[in-house]
Amino acid sequence: MILGAVVQLMILDGYHTTRGRPGQTDMDKLRKRRLFYQAFILDHDLALHVGKPPIISLDLVSDLPDESPEDGVGTVMFDDGTTLNILRKQVTLARIKSKLYSLLYAKSACRRHAHEDAKIISDLDSELYAWKANIPDLSRSNGLEKDNKDSGSICLTILHYRYYQVLIVLHSFVFQSPSLIESDEGFRAMLSSVALCVGAARATISLLDFHKDGHPFSVYV
Repeated sequence: MILGAVVQLMILDGYHTTRGRPGQTDMDKLRKRRLFYQAFILDHDLALHVGKPPIISLDLVSDLPDESPEDGVGTVMFDDGTTLNILRKQVTLARIKSKLYSLLYAKSACRRHAHEDAKIISDLDSELYAWKANIPDLSRSNGLEKDNKDSGSICLTILHYRYYQVLIVLHSFVFQSPSLIESDEGFRAMLSSVALCVGAARATISLLDFHKDGHPFSVYV
């Protein structure tokens, strides 16, 4: 309810559009746009957790944050000079979550045969894997700039955590699909999905190995 009210106010004030108001600076437009991106990310995260439709539709977020913003906000830089824009990766993942919800978990999703459900899961899994392929391993966080090491490691950890989280939600669908459970083809897909879910759960726990036990992030994650 709170998020819905905030999103409504954002849209009324034009946070969702790149068009600025008279007297508004480029930095003000950029900040508003970033806040709307954050709302979009949270909205689609909650949609999968709560099982209700997202508030912000994909047509309101037709673009992505800049890969290399001039002010450098949201960008992690490594010693070799390469950078990673955390906000851009989060928005891209939220778009995948939107597809996942609308195709599999939404009440409006049509009933399909086992092979059709398996095809959707496979396609989304491939898209999700391609998203993760562009994220550095956590071991590479040792190469983050010295002043940015803690925040950079935390950002990378969150991205990896989100990947495993979405992977589990995606493959858990096999337990809710009668067409998959009842068919031989679906049963084989279910076994594969169970293995992926177990592996993702273990990998999620192992993410803490890259952080000190007494660090606030490790304590409250």
